[in-house]
Amino acid sequence: MARAARRTAAKGVIEEVTSKHRNYYNTEEVMSLMGCSRSKALRVCKQVKTELVNKGILRDWYMPGQVPKDYFNEMIGIKGEYTR
Repeated sequence: MARAARRTAAKGVIEEVTSKHRNYYNTEEVMSLMGCSRSKALRVCKQVKTELVNKGILRDWYMPGQVPKDYFNEMIGIKGEYTR
């Protein structure tokens, strides 16, 4: 009887974290969504972070180069979740 193929991961790792598991987009994903350069994507991430900090939604220490998916999708008009 053949066993089902399983993804192998490092010992102790249950499953690899991919983009679909995260609640944020990184700079490369923002670049892909907007079709812009890396520097423009970083500026957008910084602008979104500033807006969310001023509204009290995010803390000041939120990681640079990352944008919460829900807010960013709403901001640029994506319905549902973006998948690569």
